[in-house]
Amino acid sequence: MIVTSTLIALPLLAIALVARRLRSDLEEAAWRLMAVALLAAPFISLLPKIDVGFSIPFVNAEPLFTLNQPELPTDSDSSIFAIVYGIVTLFLLARLSIACASAWKLRRNAQPFANAYVSRSLRVPVTAGIFAPAILLPSDAATWSAAKLAAVLAHEQAHVSRRDPLWRFIGNGAVAVCWFHPLAWLAARSIERIAEERADQEAVAVTGDRHEYANVILDFLRSMTGNHGRLLAAGMLDGRAIGTRIDAILQPARTRRSRLVTRILLATLVAGAILMTGMTKDDKPQAQPVRTAQQQRADEEFFRKRDEIRNFVRENIRNTTRAFFRGLFRR
Repeated sequence: MIVTSTLIALPLLAIALVARRLRSDLEEAAWRLMAVALLAAPFISLLPKIDVGFSIPFVNAEPLFTLNQPELPTDSDSSIFAIVYGIVTLFLLARLSIACASAWKLRRNAQPFANAYVSRSLRVPVTAGIFAPAILLPSDAATWSAAKLAAVLAHEQAHVSRRDPLWRFIGNGAVAVCWFHPLAWLAARSIERIAEERADQEAVAVTGDRHEYANVILDFLRSMTGNHGRLLAAGMLDGRAIGTRIDAILQPARTRRSRLVTRILLATLVAGAILMTGMTKDDKPQAQPVRTAQQQRADEEFFRKRDEIRNFVRENIRNTTRAFFRGLFRR
């Protein structure tokens, strides 16, 4: 099962990392597909093997030399591994079930309010419900300003339209059945992070004021005291670190994308400049039969400036390439 899940997840991981700075929708699709694949990996490994009637030549040939083979795990070792795997999986599935039940209980006891519901058990807005998501607001939602209420509803409505609680359930399910695999945890966290990023973008588009929306999130952060009960829902304080998230809200997406485009264009232009300068000969042209001292000084100044430009261009292409790949894989 470990080999099967890894072979499925690694290509999707490569797609997600490459798309991180290029296409957020492609990155999100890769993480979601990885979560679905890891969730189905244990069941795929249990399917019966099918004999396709094909054999690879030389596989059954006698080896040229032999090595000391390590001892394979015995049946007792395999049974111990199976017991440990089952205990951890059942614990994680039970925790997921409790979270789903808590979200259902909140939705059942909530009271209608505008296009959402009000719950006295909440301190921050959430979107709860796997197949029929609903927006749940704290009990003080009636006292909010119109701008704050519009920002919150826009954020949570984005979760509803994108079915983020369902995908969060799938990501947590992948963690429960593939808890031993680091990519399962990474996929679940990435699904939550991208969901909050996209919801923030929708809220900023509705409100039109990035600073005001950032203040709304900070207000909810200040009002939080103590810990949440575990709940399977998409909340406004989920996702990545609040500081990084606030920076992403205050910085326009166009500026973030333009940095990558600028780096690519700069790298292309610098590479072209290096190729063009590399096509010229390094040796100086032959002196004319009659040359004055002023012409010689002009030639020396020309070659000196040419060497400075070459060194400057080469240094910039190295720095740009390093910064590009460092930013590409930065979290």
